[in-house]
Amino acid sequence: MKPSVRAIIWNDWPALACALGIPVVWVIFTAFPVLKRLDPSEVSFYVALATVISATLAVILIWRAKRIFNLFAHGTEVAGQITWVQIVRDRGRLEFQFEMNGKPMNGWTAVHKSKRVMSLAIGQPVRVLVQPSTSTAIVKDLYV
Repeated sequence: MKPSVRAIIWNDWPALACALGIPVVWVIFTAFPVLKRLDPSEVSFYVALATVISATLAVILIWRAKRIFNLFAHGTEVAGQITWVQIVRDRGRLEFQFEMNGKPMNGWTAVHKSKRVMSLAIGQPVRVLVQPSTSTAIVKDLYV
């Protein structure tokens, strides 16, 4: 089973912020020179700035998605349990616990308020994907 790029962007708050940030940056940096009636020679600065910001957001988005795809490809699936769900406005924090090699561990992830996230409740059992070498972990069900 592979993760869905749509599910990654919709449920992972940093991924969603980056995905939305790229077009927003271009709208802002396209509108600003027009509204300020800047000389064409001055516009190149704003194009360069929009490019740098967009590239940075794209790198973060790709890193987040690659991290999740890597856990699906190489992670170990273990049983876990939701310990905390906190949503403020449209984003929040999801905390969970799991056991790895007989040792209790905790994990968390930044989430976007979505139907899938809002369906999770404290104490609910979940499937967790763990990278044993780094103890990186995610709730598998958020991304399929």
